[in-house]
Amino acid sequence: NINNQGAYNMIKRIFSETYGNITYEESNFSGKRSIYINGKQMHKVDKNTFEIKIEDNLVKVYIEGNSLKGAKLIIDKESYELFPKTIWYEYILTFLPFILILVWGNSVELCSIVPVIGGAIGGAISGALSYVSLTTMRRYANPLVKVVVGLAFLLLTFAICALIGYAMVAALTQ
Repeated sequence: NINNQGAYNMIKRIFSETYGNITYEESNFSGKRSIYINGKQMHKVDKNTFEIKIEDNLVKVYIEGNSLKGAKLIIDKESYELFPKTIWYEYILTFLPFILILVWGNSVELCSIVPVIGGAIGGAISGALSYVSLTTMRRYANPLVKVVVGLAFLLLTFAICALIGYAMVAALTQ
């Protein structure tokens, strides 16, 4: 169960019979991670290791992966899946906007039909929206919803690049 509390964080709550409620939070943009056991924040030792003292015992938690690739939490040799691994079609849907703008923006014939901004600007726009597409798809478990989200970002990327393309053509032809 992935919870969306804020547009920029992936939050996962799990229950351990030994430790109770464990909350994992990861920022989509900075990658910053926080872990809470029964509401108490764990101390970050390094990028993937956290610790907390519970009843005179030092408890260590290890994180493998992240919310985009798939992640699991390991505590006392128990492993909990935080986020499933990214599926092949999610990667394809993620890179489609970038590939579309790369191909369309470099084709004179296609740009004569619908001009799109390509180059560094089109690459930056399509790259950013590809990343947002993946982080948005990862919030849903239903494959159909993931495909719809991916296709929606493909259309959004094309629309933005086309609007800028039309604006550039209009500015250059005046």
